[in-house]
Amino acid sequence: MMQQAFLPKDAIHIERPAAAEQRPLWRLYDQAYEVSPACTRETSVEAFALRYQVYCLEKGFEDPAVNPLGLECDAFDGRSLHCLLRHRETGIPVGTARLIRPNPLKLGASWPIQQICRDPRLFDEDLLPAASTAEVSRFCLSTAARARIQAACRRSADTDETEGRLAPYTILGLIRGLLMLSLEQGITHWTLVVEPALLRLLGRMGMQFTKLGPIVEYHGRRQPCCTEIAALLQGMRAKRRDLWNIVTDRGSLSPETATDSAGVGGFWRDLAGGPAATRGVALA
Repeated sequence: MMQQAFLPKDAIHIERPAAAEQRPLWRLYDQAYEVSPACTRETSVEAFALRYQVYCLEKGFEDPAVNPLGLECDAFDGRSLHCLLRHRETGIPVGTARLIRPNPLKLGASWPIQQICRDPRLFDEDLLPAASTAEVSRFCLSTAARARIQAACRRSADTDETEGRLAPYTILGLIRGLLMLSLEQGITHWTLVVEPALLRLLGRMGMQFTKLGPIVEYHGRRQPCCTEIAALLQGMRAKRRDLWNIVTDRGSLSPETATDSAGVGGFWRDLAGGPAATRGVALA
C-alpha cells in the first residue's frame, strides 16, 4: 500500500512557482529523471531490489530473512503494474511504485485497502468502479540511491542549485509513471492508504484525494483514500500548473490533450466530459 511511501526529509519543503528567469521545473526534471514501466525481467528485478533496499534495509518494514535473494515481493505482484524512476546521468534507479489491478474473479477482495478499510464507499461502484480501479502501492524513494547519485555526479554550483529545486518533487516522476500505466490499462480511479504527512504534501502539490473513513492503525497512522484520475489532474492543473507539467509530460498524458493516435484519447475525453469528471474531491 502507499502507506509505505518512504520519502527523504527534503521532500516536505515545497517552493513557490518558479520565477520567470529560472528554467522551468519540467525541463529540469526531464533532464534529471526518466520513468518507465518495469515490465521486463531486468527492470522487474531492479524494482524488487529497490523495494528490498527501502523496506528491508533502510526502514526495516519487512524482514530481510523472508526475502533472501535481496528482492522484496509479495502475492500482489502477480497482478500488479510496476514503474521505475531512474536518474538519467548515472542510470541509477531511485524510486519505484506499483498499481495493483482488480481481481476479476473476486472484485470485492482485490486490494490490501479492503482488508483494513470498512468505509462503504470503497465498495460503491458509482464512486469506485471496481473493474477500472487500482491500488497505488509500494511507492518509495531510496535514500541510499540518492546518496549514490550525489557521489557519482560531478559537482558544480549549477548541479547543486538544480538538485535543490528538484529535491521536493522527485516523487512526481512516480506519479507520472502510475499515470502512464493507468492510461495503458484503462484504469480510471486509484485507491491508496497513505501517511497523513504524505497526504498533506500531495495536497500542497495540488493533488487532492477523497478520504475513506477515519485514520487507521496499520504500521502507524494511515489514511485510506481514493481519487478519480481525471479530477485529480484537473485540480492539479488549476492549482499547480508547473507541477502538472511534470506529471502529465506537459499535457501529453492529460484528459484534455491525449490523442487518439496514442490509443487513449477517446477514453480520456469521455472520462473528462462525463459527470464523473466534475465530481468534487475532498481536501486533504
